[in-house]
Amino acid sequence: MARYDVSAIGVGEFLVCIKVTLLLVWLKVFLFLPGWPQVGHSQRLGPPEVVIPRRVTPTGRGMKLQGWFSYKLHYGGQRHVVHIKVKKNFLSKNFPVFTYADKGVLLQDQPFVQDDCYYSGYVEGDPESLVSLSNCFGGFQGMLQTNDIVYEIEPKRFSTAFEHLIYKLDNKDTNFSYFRCGLTDEKIAGQLKIQESINSTLMQSAYTGWWTHHYFLEVAVVIDYSRYLHHKSNASLVEKEVFLVLNGINGLMKAKKKKN
Repeated sequence: MARYDVSAIGVGEFLVCIKVTLLLVWLKVFLFLPGWPQVGHSQRLGPPEVVIPRRVTPTGRGMKLQGWFSYKLHYGGQRHVVHIKVKKNFLSKNFPVFTYADKGVLLQDQPFVQDDCYYSGYVEGDPESLVSLSNCFGGFQGMLQTNDIVYEIEPKRFSTAFEHLIYKLDNKDTNFSYFRCGLTDEKIAGQLKIQESINSTLMQSAYTGWWTHHYFLEVAVVIDYSRYLHHKSNASLVEKEVFLVLNGINGLMKAKKKKN
């Protein structure tokens, strides 16, 4: 199971709707991984850029002590510094995997799950950026979103120089103005003012537990048989793909939690 620790601070119904929409959009983006036939590659805009991530020393005060790693990359015509940090408690130590035998018998396994190679972070200079990467399988693989542009990064096969490929993705479907859950801009602005007023009142009151409510969300992922066959009946490859998708969703949820 994948676990997500999320703060609950009386969000309105419309905010929940928007968050679910954002989650679905990012899920769609993360499903555009190498190997999705006819879908993933059609969403890439043009040929990839070849980059070599260069490790640099974090410049922020105390960042190194707090476990941050920094890499310099040049893509999109600009130099970017990406700061990432290992996720904690991302995957359950007893991650169950269920499969079916030839005669339909349900089998359960608990494979070894490496949990020190999934990262979340941001691009320096863009507080709205989102980075979700993994290097569990050699090189970085995942997504970077900065300046409202989404990029996919993956290791370049057979490279001996730590080269990576970065693709700019077609994110025209991520124009969030289309996903307002039936609310006008005026209604959204009004609801935001109400929420700000409620949160301000809670912060100023004697109620000291307004920020301490947490819950864990457990996620079960179901893979259909055709996807299993696409990976040549290799459960390990399916698990790898699932972990990459969950890593992206986890990064999105953590980013949204920090903004609330």
